[in-house]
Amino acid sequence: MIKLIIIIISVIVLGRILVHFLANALLFHPSSEIEFTPKEFGLEFEEVYFTSKNGAKLNGLFFPADEAKLTLMLFHGNAENVGDRLDFIKLLNESHLNVFYFDYQGYGKSEGKPSEQNTYDDAMAAYNYLIERKDVDNDFIVFFGRSLGGAIAIDLATKVKCYKLITEGTFSSIKDMGKVLFPYIPIHLVAPNRYDNLSKAQTISVPFMIIHGTEDEVVPFKLGVKLSKVAGGQSEFYVIDGASHNDTYIIGKDAYFEKLKAFLGI
Repeated sequence: MIKLIIIIISVIVLGRILVHFLANALLFHPSSEIEFTPKEFGLEFEEVYFTSKNGAKLNGLFFPADEAKLTLMLFHGNAENVGDRLDFIKLLNESHLNVFYFDYQGYGKSEGKPSEQNTYDDAMAAYNYLIERKDVDNDFIVFFGRSLGGAIAIDLATKVKCYKLITEGTFSSIKDMGKVLFPYIPIHLVAPNRYDNLSKAQTISVPFMIIHGTEDEVVPFKLGVKLSKVAGGQSEFYVIDGASHNDTYIIGKDAYFEKLKAFLGI
C-alpha cells in the first residue's frame, strides 16, 4: 500500500513538472538570432542596456522621431525580438512617435530565461530605464503590447502610470488559451503561467484600445472579444476584418494608422 502511494505521488509530481516545462515551451519561443537591424530600414536608433530585477542584462532599442510628443513602449510577442517588426516601427516613427523596443530575458541579446514573473520584472526594468531619459516626457508614455506582449503591458499598466494602453491580438488568459490549444486535455487546470488579463483589465483606468483581427489563427478573435467586454476605463475595441495574428497593420492599411493616431490624439 505504501509503495502504491509513493508511486501515485511520484506520478503526480512528475506530471506537474512535465506540465510546467511543456507550458513554458509552448508559451515562450525565445531566439537570440536578430534577423534584421534598424539600419536596413533607414531608422535612427540608440542601442541601450539595462538590468532586470534578478540581475539579467537586458537589451533595447530607442527610436527617436521628429516632433514627437509621445513615446510608445513596445512589448513584442512570444516568438519575436527587437529584430522583428522594424517596418512597423518605421511607420510609427513617421507618425511622429518615439518608440522604445526591448527584449525580455532569453530573447535577442538579453540574458536570462523567460518566465511569467521575469517578463513582468523585465517590463518594470524597461519602464524604469525609459523614465530616466531626458528626451522622454513621462506624462506621455504609451504602452503597446502585441500578443503575449499585451499581457505584459496590461500588468505593467496596473503598477505604474501610462498615458494610454494598446493591446493587439492579446488573449484573455492563459487558461482560456489552454482550452483552445488542448480542448480535450485539462492542461489549463495545472498550467504554471496565468497571465490573467481578465482580472487586470478591469482595473485599467487610462484610455485602453484593444485591437484584434477577425481571422486571428493564433489567438482566436473570441478571446479578444472576451477581453474587450471586461476592460475598464475608457476602453475601445478596434476590429480589423480579415486580419490574422501578424498582419493587422497590413490589412488595415491607412485606416489602421488613422485609427491609432486618433486614439493617441496626434
